[in-house]
Amino acid sequence: MTNLTPVQPIHVGADQMAVKRQADAVARILDATGDPSLPPHLADALAAQAMIDTMRKQTLSMGEVAATLAAAGPKKLNLAMASAVEKVRNQQAMDALLKSLTSAYMAGAVREALDADHEAIATRLSYAFRKAKGDLIDAAKDLPGKDPLADAEAVLAAGAGDAWTVARTACEMLLSISSAFDNGTLYQRAGNAPPQVAPLAPIVAVADIKAEVIETFAHNPVDDMETRRPTLAVRAYADALLDHGPAVAVLKIARGDFAGAVTLDLATDPAEVLQRIRRLNTAFTREFQRDGSGIRMLR
Repeated sequence: MTNLTPVQPIHVGADQMAVKRQADAVARILDATGDPSLPPHLADALAAQAMIDTMRKQTLSMGEVAATLAAAGPKKLNLAMASAVEKVRNQQAMDALLKSLTSAYMAGAVREALDADHEAIATRLSYAFRKAKGDLIDAAKDLPGKDPLADAEAVLAAGAGDAWTVARTACEMLLSISSAFDNGTLYQRAGNAPPQVAPLAPIVAVADIKAEVIETFAHNPVDDMETRRPTLAVRAYADALLDHGPAVAVLKIARGDFAGAVTLDLATDPAEVLQRIRRLNTAFTREFQRDGSGIRMLR
């Protein structure tokens, strides 16, 4: 038997659905870029899943087996019986294997395929990402207000209708690209950060910042404002996302609202995504200072 690495099953139904949503998102966004072919690992995992679904529908009819035996006659009965026994054994073995091969294992195989294909998917989406990012940066300069995508009156007053259309389309593309890399577990890794910010980590880079240090009793910041500025900018980004939604948060990044601490950049592998989420967690972590030692306090 070929020595294969066992798949880690996904037993939670919600997580299985998240994997399906991610695979569907990959298919949609690749199709939108003009090349609908799936990356190799994902294509193989989905093809295997389809084959297994077909196998589940193929059942041996015991009535047909009995009819074949009845028609065999005395001269062929022994041979027909041996053949029938072999078919029944094979069917029983197949049924047992398919019963154990639950959706948990198939979802696990698809998730691992998506992780393996991350770099290939990012490469194929890089042009669409760069174009949408560039379009959004250009359009964002002409859009007024704190929530320009929703404030139609302000947009019309500024004569920025065309910029609004471009920005809206670019945001939709960027968020679609991000969803192609969200396997449904990113929000679980947010730690101290609001979980809603984690799913955008595939397209949102965060500066390498350190946890905020505050005095033990007075709770005053120990670091100077220059040191704290990137941390506060990341928190402002999270506030924008929570208050106005991901599209406006992405637009504000393009507009340069977060002092360069938060930028639009497509992660090339899952490890980079997790590093960004760890930095988001750090931005929402405070440490007490007592006699020169740090005691961590979650914000």
